[in-house]
Amino acid sequence: MDLQVKSFRLEHAGRYLFIIARGAMDMDGLKTLFKEIGESTQSFSDCRILVDLVDATISFETAEVDEFFGALAEGPWGDGNAVAFIVSTEFLDLCRLMQL
Repeated sequence: MDLQVKSFRLEHAGRYLFIIARGAMDMDGLKTLFKEIGESTQSFSDCRILVDLVDATISFETAEVDEFFGALAEGPWGDGNAVAFIVSTEFLDLCRLMQL
């Protein structure tokens, strides 16, 4: 999996983080993605985060996602930050992604 990360601030509109993920994304890739979001936004509040998964091939089990989130002591990003995911129209398992 390859991540391209861009961060910027608009004077009257706040901070933004754009992440484009390409390639195969398994559970380790998902953990890497969330770690990147956490590290890139740790000093921000009210950051808008857009994750483009259109060119990613997502492959992880629901139990893996449940275990990952069950082990988190706190959210992977700060309070007030909002995350949106963009997926391909061919992605059929939207329920699993909604767990994120």
